[in-house]
Amino acid sequence: MRYKPYSRRCSPRWLNVLAGLLLILCLAPVTSEADTVYQFYDEEGTLIVTNRPGDLPSGSSAKILVSHHRNPTGRRPVSAVPSTVTILRKAPPPRPSESRLAEAVRFRYYEVCGSTAAEALHQTRILGPYDSGEGERFSGQTRWSLGWSYDYTYEVHSDTSAGTVRVSAEVFDVNVYSDVEVLLPKLDKTCRLDEREQAIWDRSMESLRTHEMDHVSLVLHDEASRSMADSIAGVRHYEFPRGMNVDSAVRRAVRDDTHSAGVPWVQWIKRVNDDYDEVTRHGLVAERRDDFFRFLE
Repeated sequence: MRYKPYSRRCSPRWLNVLAGLLLILCLAPVTSEADTVYQFYDEEGTLIVTNRPGDLPSGSSAKILVSHHRNPTGRRPVSAVPSTVTILRKAPPPRPSESRLAEAVRFRYYEVCGSTAAEALHQTRILGPYDSGEGERFSGQTRWSLGWSYDYTYEVHSDTSAGTVRVSAEVFDVNVYSDVEVLLPKLDKTCRLDEREQAIWDRSMESLRTHEMDHVSLVLHDEASRSMADSIAGVRHYEFPRGMNVDSAVRRAVRDDTHSAGVPWVQWIKRVNDDYDEVTRHGLVAERRDDFFRFLE
């Protein structure tokens, strides 16, 4: 007996049902899992993009500054950086609390000495940190980096007629981070000043610390960091050619968009800190400190 291979013809009705199901699958939105991305910038503009927190600066003693948009919001991102005047108070910024300083700032010291306060202060201009932008040394320095992490998810909508893939992506769970280090001088253990000279040194150090802490206050400005997070979070829409790796394309597009939204804030904070040094001559003209914040516009 001969055996015929088993076969079955699909009825036209079955083919129609199958085609309908395939069409539904093609047109239905494809939703991605949320992915966390970290982007970090130092004051010179160096960029780190990673999904591993351990890659951040300083192992990251980078501390969470603010946390916003813990859930997808469905709203549009804020694109514009408001003017300086709408952000900064027209008064000296409050000094951060000691608990916040402990979390957000590292203090480092270098040692100097002299037989008088004037000699010790002169040593700070010889041994103090070098500022490559200014081309000279200063008694103190505040170094900082800012960055953020975010989660994002997206939906894919196929458009067979146009041969494109439309994507709706949302950035949420935005955290703004800071890494701040303040370098200050101190007298070495062998240095002995008489009571009068010690008082002069102490007043000078108090003034220097106040100046550097003003920089810290500008870097850690709550309203600026909140606005930075507002600019980064939100819904974005993209369109890619069919056949492109959508996951990679969305990752790049979201990275570029969040960069465009957040970097102007980093640049703004750098500009305000530079302006503060220029107006106060790096703290040497302390009486102009209040004027800077009062007439910042």
